[in-house]
Amino acid sequence: MMADCAYSMQVWNAFSSMGVAAQQLPPLDHHRFKHWWASMIQQHQAQPSSGIEQAVIYIAWNIWKERCRRVFDGKEFTVAQLILLIKQDISNWTTAYNIWEE
Repeated sequence: MMADCAYSMQVWNAFSSMGVAAQQLPPLDHHRFKHWWASMIQQHQAQPSSGIEQAVIYIAWNIWKERCRRVFDGKEFTVAQLILLIKQDISNWTTAYNIWEE
């Protein structure tokens, strides 16, 4: 679901300009999201945080929430609506983080 359906791939691809690359997506052979997340974080430990980690978790979280919206509520967002929601979440997090750091 996180990376193997057309809907989620469109969402992930919308964030490639932020540096979220296809190789960072959860691979199909990983059975647990935790292992994928830990391996992704290890790749970025030597670098200062660029916000990619936060973007990836917001994208994954919102894809999961979309799945729940469809299964339990019988409602769905378009790809464009979900992308906008994720961008708003990232913007809100960035604003809160910057205020906290001042």
